[in-house]
Amino acid sequence: MTYLSKISFTRTAGALLPVFSLPGSYGIGVLGKEARAFADFLLASGIHCWQVLPMVHAGAGNSPYSGISAFAGDPLYIDPETLYEKSLITKEELEDACYPLSSYSVDYDWLLKHKPLLLKKAYSRLTTSMKEDIEHFKEENKYWLNDYALFMTIQEKGESIISKAFLSKEKEEALINDEVFSYYCFLQYEFYSQWQNLKNYCNSLGIGLIGDLPFYVSHDSSDVWANPHLFMLNKDFEAIGIAGTPPDYFSEKGQCWGNPLYDWNAMKGEGYDWWIHRIAFHVKYNDALRIDHFRGFERYWYISAENRDARLGRWEEGPGLSIFHAFEKKYGPAPIIAEDLGTVDERLFAFLKESGFPGMKVLQFAFDGNTSNLHLPHTYNNHSVAYTGTHDNNTTLGWVWEIDESSRNQALEYCNIPSSHWGDGGSQSPVCRGLLRTLYQSVSSIAIAPVQDSCGYGEDTRINIPGKATGNWNFRFTEENFKQIDQEYLLKLSNIFGRNNAFKFEK
Repeated sequence: MTYLSKISFTRTAGALLPVFSLPGSYGIGVLGKEARAFADFLLASGIHCWQVLPMVHAGAGNSPYSGISAFAGDPLYIDPETLYEKSLITKEELEDACYPLSSYSVDYDWLLKHKPLLLKKAYSRLTTSMKEDIEHFKEENKYWLNDYALFMTIQEKGESIISKAFLSKEKEEALINDEVFSYYCFLQYEFYSQWQNLKNYCNSLGIGLIGDLPFYVSHDSSDVWANPHLFMLNKDFEAIGIAGTPPDYFSEKGQCWGNPLYDWNAMKGEGYDWWIHRIAFHVKYNDALRIDHFRGFERYWYISAENRDARLGRWEEGPGLSIFHAFEKKYGPAPIIAEDLGTVDERLFAFLKESGFPGMKVLQFAFDGNTSNLHLPHTYNNHSVAYTGTHDNNTTLGWVWEIDESSRNQALEYCNIPSSHWGDGGSQSPVCRGLLRTLYQSVSSIAIAPVQDSCGYGEDTRINIPGKATGNWNFRFTEENFKQIDQEYLLKLSNIFGRNNAFKFEK
């Protein structure tokens, strides 16, 4: 058994907030002044980690875990005000980009209709020096950007080329010189320029950005389109086996995600280059990286594409830590947090230990009457990252209302929460304060809570309901919401429990 370098993080506190949930005037949170204001808010609250959800170009259902590309950033997050400051759009066009209705949720239909019009106007006004910068970006990122821009260009032109394997050299060269191709390269240049600027600002405050890497990619993605040999597909490029999970906490019937499974033998034959490029790219733009469904490297749940019933799936062997050994040999240790939730067993525990990566603890999973439950804080070690809940959980207030009375009583007693008024909401919520305090005083290196738990918000503000196809990924905060948060309490917790420290990754 060959161990990787052990990864550790400074003891600190964090907040989970998707970028789409930021306040602002443009229909969705963007990478502009509101994002920097949130970083200022975190600093004043004694918090030095900002965890986001995947920032990839979202596909079906607007899910950040089902991207059009494993690399490309979502153009919806591009800040119009930055475009205005670059003289790429006019003041009138900036005003027209404002969303006219409620700002409490993301209206994806409106955005997908209106934002491309704005972005194409900005593209049409690029200066010579801007174009030179974009060319440099294209050259640095051609290993993924060419495929993404080709894929999007073909889609926008309404052409039907089922795989890059059917794209002739002549046709490919013609598309690469097309204005539509150049437009999609511009979008990625602008997205990553704005993201890098935000990262630099956060880092100047001692705040680290924790990105999120989905394990699988969408079948309808540039990755599968350009590299079908790396996935379990038949001769018609349809999936043979698809991804999901067996029955667990989130679903009694298991989950059938629908993503095509990797052909690990084919990936091994190429030295796992696709994965190594992917991890290196996202590590570059984040200070740490949470890898979703980490156990998929150890073994994965194979579901037949014919029946799509997760209960009838089976475990298959994954590549183990081969990818990470190859990565570490080339780049050094990676600042990774392993999502090790769901179905757990001794094999997973041994695999996580061998990886050297910290795993996750979630308070909402702790109170089942078992005093040895691994999510109870008295069982933690400091080589872990602890959460009140994740993006797939209910909010803390929503959760305490939905659990059974026995679990609720255990949680109230464990966290020393008065039994009276336990269901009250708001920033003074006894349940939210009690779980936050319990989280902060744990020995886990990083303690992270969704911002909803600092607000004391209920179920109507949760981010995602696993297994539900629509209505997710759209909750947004307003500036007034942030003003209602008791920053002094958060700062007090950070100071009392030694978490008011700048983010730092140690090898």
